[in-house]
Amino acid sequence: MIPEYQNKRTKRFISILLAASFLIMFLVMFLMQAIKQMILPDMTLWESHWITNIFSALMAVIFALFVIKYLNRYHSRISIEIEQKGILEKELKEAISILDAAIDSTEDGILIVNGEGKVSKSNKKFLELWNMPLSIMESKDDAPLLEYAFDQLKNPEIFLERVQALYKNPLEESFDELYFKDGKIFERYSKPQFVDNNVIGRVWSFRDVTEKKRAEERIKLFEHTIASVNEAVNITDLNDNLIYVNRAFCSTYGYKEEDIIGKHCSIFWSAKTPRDMLQKIRPETLYTGWSGEIDNKRKDGTEFPIHLSTSVIRDHNNKPIALIGVARDISEKKRTENQLMAYTLELQAVNERLSESERNLKELNASKDKFFSIISHDLKSPYQGLLSILDLLIRDYDNLDDEEKKDIFIKIRNSSQRTYNLLDNLLQWSRIQTGKAKYNPEKINLLKVSSDIIDLFCDSSIVKGIAIKNLISEDIFLFADPNMIHLIIRNLLSNAIKFSYPYNEIILSALELDGHVEISVRDFGVGIEAEKAENLFRIDVQNSTMGTARETGTGLGLVLCKDMVTIHKGTIWSKSEKGKGSTFSFTIPME
Repeated sequence: MIPEYQNKRTKRFISILLAASFLIMFLVMFLMQAIKQMILPDMTLWESHWITNIFSALMAVIFALFVIKYLNRYHSRISIEIEQKGILEKELKEAISILDAAIDSTEDGILIVNGEGKVSKSNKKFLELWNMPLSIMESKDDAPLLEYAFDQLKNPEIFLERVQALYKNPLEESFDELYFKDGKIFERYSKPQFVDNNVIGRVWSFRDVTEKKRAEERIKLFEHTIASVNEAVNITDLNDNLIYVNRAFCSTYGYKEEDIIGKHCSIFWSAKTPRDMLQKIRPETLYTGWSGEIDNKRKDGTEFPIHLSTSVIRDHNNKPIALIGVARDISEKKRTENQLMAYTLELQAVNERLSESERNLKELNASKDKFFSIISHDLKSPYQGLLSILDLLIRDYDNLDDEEKKDIFIKIRNSSQRTYNLLDNLLQWSRIQTGKAKYNPEKINLLKVSSDIIDLFCDSSIVKGIAIKNLISEDIFLFADPNMIHLIIRNLLSNAIKFSYPYNEIILSALELDGHVEISVRDFGVGIEAEKAENLFRIDVQNSTMGTARETGTGLGLVLCKDMVTIHKGTIWSKSEKGKGSTFSFTIPME
């Protein structure tokens, strides 16, 4: 079916064609009559009619063929135009359908109003955003629509003023925000609708940005919070490139923000921090986070300690998107810690000195007590025994035979020897305690010194039937004070005789070891219990024990031995087993 506008064009064309045909035929027939009169003046009327009819028919045929050909071409063009129009109409429908689908699928509410203020189109989102009743939209009138919108807005008069201004200036575009009474916020955008450069209406677009605005407020609050904290905060991408730093960070490191954004955080690394430790921070941050103390470097190259805590930032799918680090300059803390450490070490030193002083004081007190004990008891007892023997000798002298007198004299001698040894020990010990002991080392032959000492104990060893074996080699020499070595060996031999069972033996030996000589005195007597052996060389512990023949002692001898060995920079110790005897050993340098 040919459309109406095509029918009008066809009728007009046919009218023009008929008029043209009439005019052409008229002119052709007129010219033909004129030509016949000039060429064939004697032609009869009947012949003239025949020629005219033939010529007219021929011309009609020719003209008909021309008209038919032209009409065919014309109708073909019309058909093509009709077909193209159908295609265009189909494409237009598809375009309108796509436009409708696009408008309905957008998140924005769309409202299109024509030039007369009537609603020509809207989408579902518009109805949803404004909670608009369908009846208002079906009215196609923007007056009730505006009235319904005014009831929801905080400042409807401002909105109306802007709408009216746009209607007065149809070419203007507009963007603003609408604030609702219930707290919602819409972004509104308006743009004129053009057809062939003519404004035919206006398109209104509305978008609910309530959550966006709230998120922006939260982000601003977060940014202000991060910017205001005193700790240096930085955010990097997953490759440790900086994407954010706060003011405290710039102040701490001496950089401007624009100078470091996009830079790798290795520009802050210090050579003081091991590289393998730095390389562990990022993987541990991605896994559980990292916290610890490292050294960093400022822009001017100065290095300083920080406490760094890192964690990962994840998106709503729990996928890591960035890393955040919070650093705190702990230079002052470290200085305080170092000062505290120095104070602590100083206090420890003071405490050690106090403890040493306390120990010395205890030892002095023990020495004093020991000294008074020896003075009041240990020196008194031998003299009481000696006086008793002398009284017996004086009273019964005439009644005693020579053998009994000799026995009494031997007892007097032994008692006097023990008292002398005690006095000598006491004198040497007092000199050491007061710092007046004379240390005069010289090269001495150990065998000669030990043999002289053994001779001193000949009588007392014979009384108990004890044999003293000297196994010291004659080629062993010491660099030592002879008087002190004499006193040390004398005290150790005296104790060995005292605690040996009758008819046993004592062995004196020496070994050369790494520039020292180890001298040992071994007996096979009563031995010493382990708990007592630990305190043998202490002045503050009572170590006096009766010998196998009820010999008495003060316990001062071993303390004196230890002090004198220490003066020689040697050591002294004992090995003992209860009931099997003891071995006392000490070392003295050879040179």
